[in-house]
Amino acid sequence: MAVNALLGQLLSRTITVAAVLTAMWFAWNGVYAFAAAFVLLLVVYVYIAWYGDEPIEERLI
Repeated sequence: MAVNALLGQLLSRTITVAAVLTAMWFAWNGVYAFAAAFVLLLVVYVYIAWYGDEPIEERLI
């Protein structure tokens, strides 16, 4: 059971790092629309990962 949790964390971190590196690469090459889209997707991903399915009353935003 602990191995599955560890693999889930590893996959989650890998996806996050890949998205950050892709956004940086797009920004470096001047494709700012794609870079902004990746950053927006990362913000949404972090929001969902942080709050999940908590009721609106328990969210801090």
